[in-house]
Amino acid sequence: MALTARQAMQQFWADEALPADGNQGAWIDWLPVFGVPMPIPNFAGRTELLPYHDLHHMVTGYHTDEIGECEIGAWTAGTGGRQPWLGRIYDGLGLAWGMLRAPRRTLAAYRRGQASRNLYDWPLEELLEMTVPELQALTAAA
Repeated sequence: MALTARQAMQQFWADEALPADGNQGAWIDWLPVFGVPMPIPNFAGRTELLPYHDLHHMVTGYHTDEIGECEIGAWTAGTGGRQPWLGRIYDGLGLAWGMLRAPRRTLAAYRRGQASRNLYDWPLEELLEMTVPELQALTAAA
């Protein structure tokens, strides 16, 4: 039996050496910049984005290291479509940082995003009951 995205997310967090709640309950999250952990306040608007952000990591295969965060930001920015304003800010920053740190990989992720859709149009609870292949099918451009 295939894992639900909720179950797969637990495995993703473990594989990426993230806390068991995906940093949902932390006051501060840490983002590597040139290999140095930089604090990011984990306020309510950001914690609402995190599950979608992590689902996007899962469907694309981009890791949570510095370049992977740039790639996921570029991919999501490339998808266009509906996205919370805060997500646009984070993804824009990831895209810009990625163009400095890993321009080829970032541009490839952006282009991949242009041929994809993000998951923001679907209710989170519905997405979490799907499998990762089903989520990948949702993100495939129509």
